[in-house]
Amino acid sequence: MSTRKLASLRKEVAREELPAALRAIEVLRLVAEMPGQMTLSDVAEVMGQSKSTVHRLAEQLSAAGFLFREPDQRNLWIGPKLREMSLDVVRNDFLRSAIRHSLRELVDVVGETCNIATLDGTEIIYLQRVQARWPLRLTLDLSSRIPVHCCASGKLFLALLEEPSRQRLLRFSAMEPLTPSTITDRKLLSAELARIRKRGYSLDNEEFIPGMVAIAVPIKNASGAIRATLSVHAPTVRFSSAEALLGFVPVLRKSADRIELAIAS
Repeated sequence: MSTRKLASLRKEVAREELPAALRAIEVLRLVAEMPGQMTLSDVAEVMGQSKSTVHRLAEQLSAAGFLFREPDQRNLWIGPKLREMSLDVVRNDFLRSAIRHSLRELVDVVGETCNIATLDGTEIIYLQRVQARWPLRLTLDLSSRIPVHCCASGKLFLALLEEPSRQRLLRFSAMEPLTPSTITDRKLLSAELARIRKRGYSLDNEEFIPGMVAIAVPIKNASGAIRATLSVHAPTVRFSSAEALLGFVPVLRKSADRIELAIAS
């Protein structure tokens, strides 16, 4: 991780000695904020703890399923137990109500199905959805999993992750062609991700399902890291291409801002 980013994180972390339980929680918080971007050395530096202390905590948290360590044993990702806890938080009554209210308002404006999704390993998982009222609509089950390379939300995560994390994620991704439009060439995908970073949104031009297009914008945490996506998907009988959805970008960004505030409050 860059020296500048580590310096920024250090400012947010109290340096006084914490009880062991709180040290473990602090490790989880840092990894959850920067999944795949923190090494043991990074965590130790931010927390002002010895590497041996952080290594011991990481081993215990990994054994319990709260953290996942890559095969090279360097970078840390959130584990299945921590993902379950985070999903429970997102689904709690107050926050779920606030998020669904924002989604309903968005659906009323755009007239198409709107989703919130997040990254889980090399896949995208849907957390919340409000369906459009059209008789003809494309329905994906909540908790559906989509390969990261072939959907608007997945490509947005890939584009906004730091380069080392992006490369690790792609290394474990099969990048199978799900439709004739799926990008499977890594050089072409790299160029697409560069365009996404520049414009701040991502498109799916029938890359996941024939006849479906989508657009996604990021939902970020207080540190500016992507935590989830807000997307609209629609059938090509109403929108001939993903570019036809570009008029929704301003309202999508406004809704993402409101959701960020709800999550932070």
